[in-house]
Amino acid sequence: PAIPAGKVGIRYGVLTAQVDEVQIHVSGKGGHAARPQHTTDPIGTAAMLVSTLYQAVPRRADSLVPTVFTVGSIHGGTASNVIPDHVEILGTLRSTDRKTREAVMETIRRVCEGLSSATGNTIEVTFRSPLGSVVNDVTVMSAYEASAIQVLGGENLVLINKPSMGGEDFAVYLDNVRGAMF
Repeated sequence: PAIPAGKVGIRYGVLTAQVDEVQIHVSGKGGHAARPQHTTDPIGTAAMLVSTLYQAVPRRADSLVPTVFTVGSIHGGTASNVIPDHVEILGTLRSTDRKTREAVMETIRRVCEGLSSATGNTIEVTFRSPLGSVVNDVTVMSAYEASAIQVLGGENLVLINKPSMGGEDFAVYLDNVRGAMF
């Protein structure tokens, strides 16, 4: 989106991130806010979980490999004076390298297990992988590059030096045929 009209951006190899949707369910014993000692406080556990994941994920990912974990939604409870039994946390994991992705997913699982044990809540984590990375085929991208230079001139060609952490459903096409996105 940052490339001006009239120019073509190209990148060889990985263009976009693998996208994993992350669902985390924290379940335990709720109760009245005046007596938190009689609960397992799923809200408190959810807060600790988000904070711990935001600290742990960057420490487990290779700092030279783009990786992003973001929580976008937390839902739990309906009243200010009641600790709920359940909290749902929704987030996304975006990565450009399979090994790093697997290491971060394992870290998320282990943090959930550890906090479950420490707090007495059940924490279930589910990963959905709706989109893989767009990985541009070298031969196809070479043809695009030559065509862009021929049609627009070399001064209008922009080499994209880093992959986008966004997801792109074009990746599904590339699961079935050779291609490239520019």
